[in-house]
Amino acid sequence: MSRKVLDFEESRKGSPELIDMVADLQWEIRGFESRVEELESLLDRILICLNAYDTGESQHSSRTIFDAIVNDIYQFRLQDELTQFANS
Repeated sequence: MSRKVLDFEESRKGSPELIDMVADLQWEIRGFESRVEELESLLDRILICLNAYDTGESQHSSRTIFDAIVNDIYQFRLQDELTQFANS
């Protein structure tokens, strides 16, 4: 039984298709990680704006802050490849 498992694992190591699939998946994972970091940054910017308004530290009106947040979200969507792909 253990010899069958060993043979299977050894045969997988030599398969170029599997190696390519793993490389493709690693590339996709890096892309998703990057997207998550960009979304976290967007959320941080939104929270900073809202907290500044809530504590009275901002001199801007709620409408100006709201417009800035909508603009940031719009800009993110324009630059985000997955959003563009989903909209096509």
